[in-house]
Amino acid sequence: KTVPFSVHSVSLTKTGFDIRFTRAVGTVPGTKPTSYTVERWRYKHMPRYGSPKFDKARVDVRGVQLATDGKAASLAMQLEAGFVYRFQVAVDGADGGPLRNDVAWYTLNRLRD
Repeated sequence: KTVPFSVHSVSLTKTGFDIRFTRAVGTVPGTKPTSYTVERWRYKHMPRYGSPKFDKARVDVRGVQLATDGKAASLAMQLEAGFVYRFQVAVDGADGGPLRNDVAWYTLNRLRD
């Protein structure tokens, strides 16, 4: 059984986010902040269902550190609660294979203590 190379999960840290992958990431693209495009926006509560996106902006990734097994990247960035974060990931696998699922979202309701 072959597991495709994909984003597995995103979790909040005190300094940014950890992105976990199903297989190891290539070292060169995996450590480049430009390999991770991050946008954020917020929604306003409305009487009717749905809301346009407000305060949409790009978030600069200040640094990336790969886990020793290559299956996670820790992204350092400015965090603010109340935003939806969208991650577009442009990395190859350690074996040179393409990333099959390259988009992930995280709703940040509260910062970590």
